Amino acid sequence: MTNTRKLNGAQRLSIINDRLTRALFSRQTAASLLGAAILLMHASPFIPTADAAPATASSFLLGTYPSVSVALGGNITVKPGETPTDVTSINVLTSSNFQGNLTADPISGLVRVTNAHPAGAYCVTVKAVSSSGAITTATFTLSVQQGTPYVPTFTDTADVGGGSFSVAIGDFNNDGHQDLAMASYFWNIVAIRLGNGQGDFNGTTSVSAEHPTSVAIGDFNNDGDQDLAIANNSSNTVSIRLGDGTGGFGNATSVGVGNDPWAVAIGDFDNDGKQDVAVANRNSGAVSIRLGDGHGGLIGTTNVDVGYYPSAVAIGDFNNDGDQDFAAADGGMVSICLGDGHGRCTSRTSMGVALWVE
Repeated sequence: MTNTRKLNGAQRLSIINDRLTRALFSRQTAASLLGAAILLMHASPFIPTADAAPATASSFLLGTYPSVSVALGGNITVKPGETPTDVTSINVLTSSNFQGNLTADPISGLVRVTNAHPAGAYCVTVKAVSSSGAITTATFTLSVQQGTPYVPTFTDTADVGGGSFSVAIGDFNNDGHQDLAMASYFWNIVAIRLGNGQGDFNGTTSVSAEHPTSVAIGDFNNDGDQDLAIANNSSNTVSIRLGDGTGGFGNATSVGVGNDPWAVAIGDFDNDGKQDVAVANRNSGAVSIRLGDGHGGLIGTTNVDVGYYPSAVAIGDFNNDGDQDFAAADGGMVSICLGDGHGRCTSRTSMGVALWVE
């Protein structure tokens, strides 16, 4: 009897201890749950949005271009395999040895090659800029092949008097035929003559200028239509005239350069995919670099000192660093100026030539 009572007592003590433990555990659990609830009440609530869409990758796309061949002096269009998306501007670059014109349409991505020469194979780089400022490139090979000689006859063409100081070849009405732009110094115009593809030219379009000494062809608003850059000698300016794709040109946007501008060339000196200009100023002894804004305007005040009386300028990449450089003919010397990729010149060297260069 005594052992049974002791056993029952031990059992009762065990039961009491077990209940106390469970009670203590329950209080701790409740306290933890209460603390968690308080934290949740003070946290920022999450409200699900039924219309929220998952983030998507950028739609920026340029597309790929096939390699093409064209006859010497001919024209060709190069179509990408995919239509560009989110592209705001396109610039086309190749070796400075290529003397034809290259333009691209940012909507279709179509690259137009005009007056391809000289014969040879060229790596063409198409550089596109997105709405966010991102840049991507595509390349293709342009092969210019020796063609069959053809001797044209020029009839029923309006002559341009007053002395043409410079002539450039383009395709101003997008008909696939080569046209002419002639800087007429004494008449204060750049005369535009449209080719018919048979060697003849017609039209009497005149673009006003101020004693123009040089004209170059580019695409300064990246719309795929060819524009003009004109060196105005009497006003010490360079002006941009935007083409409308039918052979006409809009109002001029002009910026000041050095004294006595004599030659203009087109490049991309700050690697932003927008076309810039270099202007040789004879009486300043300098080449002016003006950067394109992609809308037809020019900005900047960079002037690079070269030798005496610079009268010609050409664009190239003489140290193969991917940044465009220029060569300026100045009197009996040629100055080589290396670009830094930001629109400036980092160094200049000069070399003598046998004859006076002008």
